[in-house]
Amino acid sequence: MKQQDFVAYDAANNEREYFDSHKAATAWLLESIGCDGISQETEDGYSYIAQITHRTQFEVTHRKEDYHEHSDDCPDDCDLEEWPHDNEFDYVGDVTFRDVSNTPPQPLVTPPATDEEDAYRCHYCGHWHDGHHAPTHKGENQ
Repeated sequence: MKQQDFVAYDAANNEREYFDSHKAATAWLLESIGCDGISQETEDGYSYIAQITHRTQFEVTHRKEDYHEHSDDCPDDCDLEEWPHDNEFDYVGDVTFRDVSNTPPQPLVTPPATDEEDAYRCHYCGHWHDGHHAPTHKGENQ
């Protein structure tokens, strides 16, 4: 299973999804945010899209099977090393972070090509508007 490169978080609904592209993450987040008004969490910047650059990896450093287990057959002066960890664990190791940033950063969503300098991103729906038409959204101008 391919691991996805982007994560989008909708703070208002406390939902998180993973995506293959920034474009797909953006579409989901804008759909999740909706056009019925913007939550305080979204206004405050708590919703986000992030590109994953590092992932955890686990390296086994010790296995229980490589240690001595004392029994009644051991001599009284047995000094072989016992498993130094809780017996419920069969192995222990180190967690490190593997760099997966070999995927070049994808461009962020930009406004549509226009000669209009007054294009803006609507804070209600997240779409770009040309500045000449007043968009009507539920909750806006009411």
